[in-house]
Amino acid sequence: MKENRKEETKMSNTEKLKKMMEQAAEVFKQVDKVGEALRNNKMSKNIEFYSDNLDILTGCYSYIAPRYYRLAAEHTNGKLAKYMELKVEAVKEEVKFVNAPAEKEAEASVKENRVVRNLFEGYMKSSENAINTCKMQIKRIQGEDKADTNG
Repeated sequence: MKENRKEETKMSNTEKLKKMMEQAAEVFKQVDKVGEALRNNKMSKNIEFYSDNLDILTGCYSYIAPRYYRLAAEHTNGKLAKYMELKVEAVKEEVKFVNAPAEKEAEASVKENRVVRNLFEGYMKSSENAINTCKMQIKRIQGEDKADTNG
């Protein structure tokens, strides 16, 4: 793990983000595949279908969530670092610091991070919603099975 961190520190931000996207591509495909399957199997009575997809989605969520939160932290920290850099620069140059343009420039400086962070956030939310759908469908099927055996 330490070797990966050392390797990452030598990479540019763009390279890190590209590598992160490449590593996540298969997980994103799994989320998309399950989402498509859920859309096509509305109200299926196959509990194994939902159970299997619940396992897949839980694994996907477990992969995506920590990376999303890391990206979110890097986005916030990068934006703040740029903002503070601009503020220090204004003080050194003895010019009036104007907040709004500095905020815009700071936000622009983390554009790449924001795009990747938003993509991870979307897949995280998608997998979370699909997990909830699978859980609800499993409960529905189990409830129907109980009603059939009692009725």
